[in-house]
This record gives sequence, C-alpha cells and structure tokens, in this order.
Amino acid sequence: MARSLKHLGSVTNTVLVLFGNYTMLKFLNFEAQLSRRCSVVHLPRYDITKPVEQGNFQRVVSTFCTKAPTLLPYAQLVNEIPTLYTGCAGGTGNLRLWLLRAGGIAVEQDSCVTKSHLMQEKMVDDAIRNNFAYAQSGEAMMTRLHSGFDGLMASVFASTPFKASIIKAMSSGRRPKPGKRNLQRDIVGEAN
Repeated sequence: MARSLKHLGSVTNTVLVLFGNYTMLKFLNFEAQLSRRCSVVHLPRYDITKPVEQGNFQRVVSTFCTKAPTLLPYAQLVNEIPTLYTGCAGGTGNLRLWLLRAGGIAVEQDSCVTKSHLMQEKMVDDAIRNNFAYAQSGEAMMTRLHSGFDGLMASVFASTPFKASIIKAMSSGRRPKPGKRNLQRDIVGEAN
C-alpha cells in the first residue's frame, strides 16, 4: 500500500496529506520516498491536564452519548470522565471500543451503561500503562518531526493568528517539490 501511495504521489505530482496520530510514523517508514511525498496532520491524544483538552475530551464523550442517548446517558457518564480518560488512555478509538463493549453488556442486562459496566470491560492496568507510554513516545517523536506543520494546522482550526514566520513562508509560495528530501523530517536523510 505504501508503494502504491508513493506512485500515486509521483504520477500526480502532488503532496499527499495524512491525517492521524503517531502510528503514521510506522507507515511512512515502510517507503522512504513516501515520507518525502507526504505532509502529516497530527491528531494527538487528549491530555486532560490541560483545561482546553479536558473540555474537548468531554465533548467527545458527549458526542458518543448523543448517538445513543438511551444506552449512554450523558448525565451519568459525565461523572465518569476521569475513569473514561484513564481507561482509554486518551484515545478516542479506545474509548469508542470500550463504550461498545460496555454497551453490549448493558443491552444484555436491559439497562444503560453504568460505571460497573465500564469497569467490567476496562483494559487491564498494564495495557493502559503501555498505551500511555507508547503514546508519550509517539507524541514526542511527532512533535520533533512535524511540529511546524502541526502548529500551522492548529492555528487554522483554533482561529488563532499565524506567526509572522509562517505567514512569510506561506506567502513566498516556495513549497518543496514532492519527493524532495526534508532533512529535519526524513530519517533516511539524516543517516547520510
């Protein structure tokens, strides 16, 4: 698949944009030329130690609850936000799967999801610790490799003003040609 995407970028002479989290790094490492034909928009895990992200995580939980209000009563689950965050390691994919499993138990018992259902389907503590450790190392790597572009995209979505250096780079129109090596980003380039 990586080779096919590389060829797609070459044939169309375009830069591919990947949306996702730090697991994209492994995908980009399959094909060195693919990493030079891609720009990455990083979607980090939520960090509820930051007030803004705590509100965002709560909105994610609310969104899941609005899709199945009878099964996932927001009024009850809002009190379990710390448990939900810890149990999913800040990842919405983990949260979705966890709520689905807990919802299955609740349906069998003809009730709505409660804390006891969540605790029955919670990942084991070692798995949660491993997820947090994996996330921290991945987030550090993504920050180091792609922080400039992430800052630009975060500014766009947060409606905050751009830094003067970003505006200057955008207005210069000097975008690197697809396939050109970026020494700050490409691990292969650093080895030479």
